[in-house]
Amino acid sequence: MSFRLFTLLGALTAVVGCASVMPTDESLRVTVAEATLHPSAMLEVRLANGSSETVGIGLLACMADVERLEAPGEWRRISLDRHCELPLILVPPGKNYDFAMVAPDEPGTYRVVFEAGVENEQLADRNITLRSNKFEVLPGELRAEPLIARVAAGAELPVRFTNGTSSEVTTGELSCVTEYDKLTSDGWKQYASLRQCIAIARMVEAGSTFDYITPAPENAGTYRVSIRASRDGENVTVNSQSFEVY
Repeated sequence: MSFRLFTLLGALTAVVGCASVMPTDESLRVTVAEATLHPSAMLEVRLANGSSETVGIGLLACMADVERLEAPGEWRRISLDRHCELPLILVPPGKNYDFAMVAPDEPGTYRVVFEAGVENEQLADRNITLRSNKFEVLPGELRAEPLIARVAAGAELPVRFTNGTSSEVTTGELSCVTEYDKLTSDGWKQYASLRQCIAIARMVEAGSTFDYITPAPENAGTYRVSIRASRDGENVTVNSQSFEVY
């Protein structure tokens, strides 16, 4: 990745300061907020400049790569191909720079890695390689998510179905086959939701997301969405987090 920083380091020579000590790993910290996350989720990252020098970086959402833990102590860098402009960003001493990037789509243990330059005439042609703390990308899963927390009885409920696995999934027409469980004193109980619609198969590709609208239950209470699907020849039930009907 170093070639992507050459033009940035050249720009740094135009804003040089007085001679000083190279920042250390302890004074430049990269942290990832999430310890675990789903494949291709948004990853929040912070560069904290605790040194006495201004640090020059590119647009990290474009420049930052990840390293994957292949074996104990063995990290393999994975370059993320992205096409975007690389403006020079200067992070002054004592300041933070926050950015977001898309997490890897394969499960595993990772850390963020990128190069930075230092605003110093003597050191402007040198890079510092910075690495974050570790984070885990969990195995992909099927998710059903109501997009609102509260909905009126019988109103339209927006739902998002995500196939985070590596296999194609078959469901019925989601706006038709979505069922509900209602929370009772005895736990979750299936709630009858009668709709007249055409029963057709829907193929949800691996890694894809599908948003749809379905009628909410007619009675007030706490519910969750329940979707039956088929993956790799196995029937599975996907339950969402709860939502309120008023």
